[in-house]
Amino acid sequence: MSTTTSTITIIAANIAVVFGALGIQTFWINKRLELIERRLDHIEGYMMNFAERISRLEGHRHDH
Repeated sequence: MSTTTSTITIIAANIAVVFGALGIQTFWINKRLELIERRLDHIEGYMMNFAERISRLEGHRHDH
């Protein structure tokens, strides 16, 4: 095998490793972002329920 062929093979293998690592990293980043999004949705729901309760309490306070 010539030096040029060996060099190209090594470069191609390195590129494959880098793209594989990027793919795995992207997969895990997406998983973590989905988890964060679910948590934020939960917090938003909690805050909306809390805001509704405050609005009802304020309404009762103004009625008396």
